[in-house]
Amino acid sequence: MMTLNYLPTEINESTDANGNWSEAWSPVLSALSHFEPQQIDSLQQQLQRKYKANGLAYGAGLRRQAGQRPRQLDLMPQMMAVPDWETLESGLAQRARLKAALLKDLYGEQRILYEGIVPPMAVYAHNGFVESAVGMPTFNVMPLYSADVSRSPSGDWYVVDDICQAPIGLGYALENRLILSGILGSLYRQSRIRRVAEYFKHMRDVLFENVDNDARCVILGYGASHDDYFEQAYLAKYLGYTLVQLSDLTARGEYVWLKTVDGLQRVDVIFRFVEDADIDPLVTNNNSSLGVAGLLHAAREGGVKVINPIGTAAVENPAFDAWLPQLCKFLLNEEIQLLSSPTYWLGYDEHRNLIDSRFNELLIRNIDTRSITQDPSLMSENEVGKLKEEIKIQPEKFIALERIGRSTTPTLLSNQIESHQLTMRIYLMSKLTSYRVMPGGIGLLDSQAGDGRKKFREIESSKDVWVVSDKSVPYETLLEDNKPTNLFKMMEGELPSSVAESLFWLGRYAERIEGSARVLNDVCQHLYSDERFQDHEASKSSFAALLKSTSKITGTLPGFEGAGGSKKIEAPDKELIALLSDPDKTGSLPNILESLSYNADAVRDRLSRDLLSVINSLEDHHSDLQRLGADKTELDGTTLLKVPAILDQLLFSMAAFSGLSRENMTQGDGWRFLDIGKRIERASQTTEILSTVFQDYKDNHYALEDLLSVLCSGMTYRSRYRTLIEPSLVFLLLVMDESNPRSLGYQFKKLEAEIQLLPGRRRADYQEPALRTAAEGLARIRLVDPVNALSNTSEDIAANNTVFGIKTFFDAVKEVPDDIANAISAHYFTHTELPSRLYSSFDITGTPIGTDQ
Repeated sequence: MMTLNYLPTEINESTDANGNWSEAWSPVLSALSHFEPQQIDSLQQQLQRKYKANGLAYGAGLRRQAGQRPRQLDLMPQMMAVPDWETLESGLAQRARLKAALLKDLYGEQRILYEGIVPPMAVYAHNGFVESAVGMPTFNVMPLYSADVSRSPSGDWYVVDDICQAPIGLGYALENRLILSGILGSLYRQSRIRRVAEYFKHMRDVLFENVDNDARCVILGYGASHDDYFEQAYLAKYLGYTLVQLSDLTARGEYVWLKTVDGLQRVDVIFRFVEDADIDPLVTNNNSSLGVAGLLHAAREGGVKVINPIGTAAVENPAFDAWLPQLCKFLLNEEIQLLSSPTYWLGYDEHRNLIDSRFNELLIRNIDTRSITQDPSLMSENEVGKLKEEIKIQPEKFIALERIGRSTTPTLLSNQIESHQLTMRIYLMSKLTSYRVMPGGIGLLDSQAGDGRKKFREIESSKDVWVVSDKSVPYETLLEDNKPTNLFKMMEGELPSSVAESLFWLGRYAERIEGSARVLNDVCQHLYSDERFQDHEASKSSFAALLKSTSKITGTLPGFEGAGGSKKIEAPDKELIALLSDPDKTGSLPNILESLSYNADAVRDRLSRDLLSVINSLEDHHSDLQRLGADKTELDGTTLLKVPAILDQLLFSMAAFSGLSRENMTQGDGWRFLDIGKRIERASQTTEILSTVFQDYKDNHYALEDLLSVLCSGMTYRSRYRTLIEPSLVFLLLVMDESNPRSLGYQFKKLEAEIQLLPGRRRADYQEPALRTAAEGLARIRLVDPVNALSNTSEDIAANNTVFGIKTFFDAVKEVPDDIANAISAHYFTHTELPSRLYSSFDITGTPIGTDQ
């Protein structure tokens, strides 16, 4: 049984004045402290599995490069008793109303400036104030508000920071609740915990207030490379809204449009997670290249509803804390309930003079930062001097804060209950003239010295906040019944171009991984145990063909091709180790796995939980592959024995990805772009390996056997032709047989069918470039005579220019996949026109036949 080892000397959230467990905490502490270590280990493992299934991580999508790490969820929730929560509810609701009134005044009558409540310089020095937004009617409301709160050593709650632009962390708070309430389900139900679903149901009402039920709402974020992308995708999937990035939107006049594969679609509501500084380059002060130009104008004209309104950053200005009681009395005619740390604005001479003698006792903060304080007592003399010089140059940019300690809370981050400092982020939403508080939040844990706080993104551990109810708690769900179905319509044409492009490349990278794994598997098996060396020359030649195919399939040219290729074929270990294990080598298996992960991150709100689980499992393969090449310069027998097992597991995962994407994804436009990407990549890889073998090794039956093996067609070939290895028959099966899912003909036939179903085609009787190119590739394959093409020599071709050989055929076919990809990219992703070609690649002799229309 576990023992409680947290420090009792500090004010602790779980105990009363006598050091006894408080009533709200008693059931949780009693249950968890009586768990055996193995039970705790089991629960921690469940947490990690949930995290891995959800892909929860910080940093950009390229995990290895960004150094992503999961935010560790504390197994012990933060318990909130009814009296404590009621105090916070009342105080934060008032604070939200105060910030809303302040926002309305700043962009309206500006009475607080004219009446001298706040110096104008304190307002205008803050980067969040958007001068061009003054007078906009949208500031009559501030739908969302959130705040970081802590408890002081006296037991009183105080506000650390106001978060008004966007509810950063809301997705993490939701995810914490869904995970922990599942793992501790029995304890959760027995403790009468208020549910957070009611908050998100109310959120829908607020988002669609004053707009039609069938209006289009999007969640606006920065994209997959941003630190907070996970929570935006998680929230979008939970709420059922389309997640977009800044480049997906365009403002034209008074309306905002979503760029989709089906053309422009009007957007009515933007639920944003983008800061004011980056949202509209025409109005921000930092010369950002990000943003939707003209968005503020569209919002001013009422063509789009932005939540929260652009310009809300102005009321996050921490300098307002210096006048908070006066502002509350002036704007609301109420006494302030929740204060912040005592604050001194250094734009006042008297405030600067006041802190000079106490400089090292205070915390210094630039008003344009959030939660970032500088502690002079922990700085060197030189650093303190530089800070004082910055204050001297721009005193209006700085505030000084009194130090206030924080309460601690018991945590179960490992196998032992310990104590950490606590700050809670709590979320509110407007409800008529008041605010509704989400019954929960996210507890931020740290052990920062000097009363400072880490940035939100640097917090490594968090808690789920459980609010205890004094009555029974009904079950809540986001789904509603008893609503007339005619009030809602199905949203169509909501596939943003950026999402379609990510799905397209997700399909390509998945196929690239599979093709690369198959050819590398064959290579390593030959190196480990090749029984064909009785025919040394033919075997050596076929192995060279396989190595050359490896370089072409992985796209790591020159590799075993071109200059230096012969030496690498004689000693292939170094190149093969890099292809198997070097994540920095473009085209290696680890490198392609990272590219797939990045594109999967970009569309995670559109993938099923099972499919995401498969993608997350690829990280294990990434680690296994990297370990293969650790400090190795040659492929010894032990390593060669490991490789097939690792690659087989990788191929099983890719088979699961392929099966789930086909069986679990709705086969609409998004799935179609993924499948087209897959078909283009398979056509490209297949063409490369076929051309390598048939041009130079078509008479080598070992090379033909390898070809059938890599393209998964050996069994089909033997069932049809028994043991006869005939080049024209292999050609027929792998190039022309449209029933073979590994053949070139099958890929072009599927591409032609899928492209015909893509949205946004100009006319039914007009063949778009992508469709025309796919049809051209298929026609070329259907018309080729394998016997003649394989038997024609270079002398035959030179003597008769109507005769063509296998090289001419493959040279033309190689262009088809890239031409299709370029046409699709131009039409659906970049929305540009392709340049006209001066000749048609269908002219098999290479003679120009006029301009392609």
